[in-house]
Amino acid sequence: MTTTIDNVTRALRGLGYKVSLSPHEKIELKEIVITLEGIDIEVESNVSYFATTTYALNFVSESITDISTKVAQFVVVLDTAA
Repeated sequence: MTTTIDNVTRALRGLGYKVSLSPHEKIELKEIVITLEGIDIEVESNVSYFATTTYALNFVSESITDISTKVAQFVVVLDTAA
């Protein structure tokens, strides 16, 4: 079974990034580290719940002006990947 995180990883690799799911100190250019930031579980009743997971994409940019372009590129690619 393919998970959403598998699809996200594949999409980011398709953009030419090395993708890691484990945090580490030094992130290289063209590398993205995906980290789980939080899980919220809202209990609706004794038989149903709603869960939300939040992930962070950690990356290094060559310049501050590139950040908005890269984020927009990520959003477009990840919107179709999930």
